[in-house]
Amino acid sequence: MYMKIFISYVLIICTGCLAVAQQRATIQLTDAETSNPVTGAHIYDMSGQVITTSNSGGKVMITLTEGSMSIRVSHVSYLDTILLLNSSSLPSNVMLTPRVNRLKVFTVSGQPMNLIPDKPWFVSSYLHCDDGLLLLAFPQKRLSRQTLFLMDKDMEVIVSLPWREQGELFRDASGAIWIRGAKNTASVKLINDLIIVGEEIVPSEEFDAGIAKIELKIGSNYYFPHYRFDNQWLDYYFYNDYEKKTRLLENISDHRGLVMRETRHIFETNEFERRFADMCFFSPVFAPLARSGNQVVLFNYVDDAIVFYDTTGKKTASVTAGYHHSKDFKKIFIQDEKTGSCYAVFEDSGICSVGEIDLGTGRIIRTVRIPSFPFIEKISVHDGKLFFLYKEKSEYEYKKIFMMPVN
Repeated sequence: MYMKIFISYVLIICTGCLAVAQQRATIQLTDAETSNPVTGAHIYDMSGQVITTSNSGGKVMITLTEGSMSIRVSHVSYLDTILLLNSSSLPSNVMLTPRVNRLKVFTVSGQPMNLIPDKPWFVSSYLHCDDGLLLLAFPQKRLSRQTLFLMDKDMEVIVSLPWREQGELFRDASGAIWIRGAKNTASVKLINDLIIVGEEIVPSEEFDAGIAKIELKIGSNYYFPHYRFDNQWLDYYFYNDYEKKTRLLENISDHRGLVMRETRHIFETNEFERRFADMCFFSPVFAPLARSGNQVVLFNYVDDAIVFYDTTGKKTASVTAGYHHSKDFKKIFIQDEKTGSCYAVFEDSGICSVGEIDLGTGRIIRTVRIPSFPFIEKISVHDGKLFFLYKEKSEYEYKKIFMMPVN
């Protein structure tokens, strides 16, 4: 919850008697702590109508008729400010107070616990199901004896089903569960404490190109990415199933990557060099999507922004973000499916930390460090608890599932 709006009144006292029918003025909006320009601030009149929005330089153009008027300056990262403007004297600069100065930033530490210490299983994949877990696990040295286990909140087995093929559990944007194998991907349904696999089977290549590419669903909208120019240009589209129309949400381009792309043919003379360049220099633009209520949230790390859109694709707000410039930042995004909280992942010498992102300020407000567990895998957060897989032994694939609280 945001705090109560702090309202500061800037009184512009009339010092002259000359009046004009209409006057245009430019007001600079700046951060009270850093003096940086504030972009994307909405200016409302007192009836609640949007008059204008500050540009990339933090400037707003105001048209003032004779006399005075009140406006409200609103931005998700700052406390609201109400200005009483007078045509004879207008402020050239207005400083906005960041909300973050009232947020406590702290680190949480604790010891993760093994969720199934009394069971001789090694977990290859898992998904959250209500308060329990769906596990794909196998006994030691018996990879061919994989089994699906539906567990309750106390980690007791509700039902199990042998599954002989290796695979990865996957939840699509609509909430349906799948198990993806090397050749085929099969649906997984949980009905009345039963596990039903294979009512739908899709070739995995087709699955990856279709269902798996849809990143988000809100109402009848399906959001999906499309990469171009060696993955240095990302277009986000959304398809409305009711209207049967596809629209562009946003496009993001890595300028440096596009410049490098123009000369790559000079240095890459064979397929090996091209693959090496793809791995080292042309990784795909990283800009995950999330949901906040009925809004789409785009983490545009290329442009240092967290951007909000309504379901029509209209941009409603934007927050500056910079935590991804840390050398420890990893291209992993996590959203708690139950609480909606969003998290970034950092790694230093193999030790991971998970930072909660405040969507109102674009800053990390809480960090959970996972000590003594180097190189963990498949990190998730569910209902305020952090889950991950960890290899207690050096043997490949011998992983246990651990949990620790985030709060």
